[in-house]
Amino acid sequence: MRSQRPITAIVAGLRGHERYVAELFLFLTTGLIVGGIARVIVPGREPSGWGPLLAIGVSGSLVGGLFGRLLGMSETGWAASSLMSVLGAVALLLGYHAFVGRRAAG
Repeated sequence: MRSQRPITAIVAGLRGHERYVAELFLFLTTGLIVGGIARVIVPGREPSGWGPLLAIGVSGSLVGGLFGRLLGMSETGWAASSLMSVLGAVALLLGYHAFVGRRAAG
């Protein structure tokens, strides 16, 4: 029976082009999940589809990661990193709603 290894351990064992493709796939998949969670948390209407969802999730992960590093949370683990990613995506969605609401009112 084969032992189960975390996906990060599997990716770490890859070399060259295979590792790059695996990391990109994990990054985009995480972006979709984070974007989906943020859209569930933030009420309102935003552009739908895979593209905007991916953009919200990836951008939120980058923003959350930046804030996490500024707060000294760069080495705290997967849970804190995931939380910061979702918070970053939620902040971006709230900013989007504020911008679109102001633009529609004016």
